[in-house]
Amino acid sequence: MIACQATSIIILQKLFSSKNSNTNLDLVPIFTKLKFNTLRFDFFGHGQSDGLLPEITLSLAYDNLLTIC
Repeated sequence: MIACQATSIIILQKLFSSKNSNTNLDLVPIFTKLKFNTLRFDFFGHGQSDGLLPEITLSLAYDNLLTIC
């Protein structure tokens, strides 16, 4: 029996953007066609997430990323 293992890619947005940016949305079908699972999310203060953008710090962004991993 051959076990197939799915690989996942977390697509991060750039500053002042959101998980629904054109670039992020364009990447999803490309990675899906290559059999990757994809995950997009909004960092604190961006898009549909809570918080105010001026309050984000590198530590908070890193914590956001660790929360979804």
